[in-house]
Parts: sequence; structure tokens; C-alpha cells
Amino acid sequence: MYDLLTDFDAITLVDKLAQDPANYSRILTSLSRLTEAGLKYDRKHSDDSREASRKKSDNPAGWTPAQLHQYEKEFNLLRRPSQAPEAAGAGRDLTGLSGTQRDSTGAK
Repeated sequence: MYDLLTDFDAITLVDKLAQDPANYSRILTSLSRLTEAGLKYDRKHSDDSREASRKKSDNPAGWTPAQLHQYEKEFNLLRRPSQAPEAAGAGRDLTGLSGTQRDSTGAK
């Protein structure tokens, strides 16, 4: 490969392509396959390194609870409830806009 690159001559390439135009499509096909292989390698390398860093981390989801609390405080975000959703709705006042009391199924 090194010899090919060091001995490369653009004038010779143009002459060869003029003699046989089918070589032009062969060169383009080879270059596109080479590029595709390089992209696949980069993607695989990136995925592998990301997976390795997740395995090393104590918190594979990304943010620690302290970081989440800090962001919620800084950006005035609502805190997520610590109760389960079904338990949180059990004691709520479900008064609608009309002022009538409804149970959790929506019946009056």
C-alpha cells in the first residue's frame, strides 16, 4: 500500500482512465467500500468504548441522584414523586371544574 501511494502519478491515472473508462467506476466502488469499512470500524470502536465506560460506571444510566437533584434545583424543575403512582393518587381530591366530587374511576 505504501509503495502504491509513493509511486502514485496523477497523469498516469488520467491516461489509464481515458484508455478504459470502466476503471473509473471500479475506483469509485473501491473508494466507497473503503470509506464504508472505515465508518463501520469507527462506529464499532465508539460503541465498544461507550459500552466499556458504562460497565465501569457505578450508575450506568448516566447521572447520579446528586446530579439530578442539583439540576432540578438549578433549573427550578419539579421533583419527581417518591411514591408509587397508584399510591399517590389514592388520597387526592378529585374535584372537577364543575365542583362535583369524583372517585378515581371518574364516576360521580
